[in-house]
Amino acid sequence: MNSTRRAALFSIAAATAAFVAADALAQEVKLPSTLTVTAYDTGTAGFNIAVAIGKAFKEKYGTDVRVLPAGNDVARLAPLRAGRAQVSASGVGAFYAQEGLFEFATKDWGPQPLRMLLGTMDCNGVSLGVAADTGLKEAKDLRGKRIGFVVGAPALKGGALTVSLFLAKEV
Repeated sequence: MNSTRRAALFSIAAATAAFVAADALAQEVKLPSTLTVTAYDTGTAGFNIAVAIGKAFKEKYGTDVRVLPAGNDVARLAPLRAGRAQVSASGVGAFYAQEGLFEFATKDWGPQPLRMLLGTMDCNGVSLGVAADTGLKEAKDLRGKRIGFVVGAPALKGGALTVSLFLAKEV
């Protein structure tokens, strides 16, 4: 057996062992009857992921998961900060909130005590469309130009898009 195949089999065995161990530990979890989760707007992958996780929680633990859709990182993290939600399916804005950067660089907002529960990476990308008559051909042509941005969504300005679940305090 070559080393590549051996490494692949070892990885599969390790993942299976970790899954079985995690399942055994998860059976001892006591959850409240309802959890509130903030997520991306309805119809997005982030919202659908939160709903799917909620379905699994209902089936496994009998816990209802209420998903609150919101259009930007600030709106998704505000209920978490206020104690009206226990979990937020958020993007890189959660990192910015944890570090107190960008929109979260105020006394009221940052840094926030967030803990990552689950991370996923989508095939998202950030694109910029320009009119044909602007003469812009490359990113360097943007120097000195005005560019619009979405208020309250630092992830769109940072260029990195991920979906992650964070926990602000123990449930």
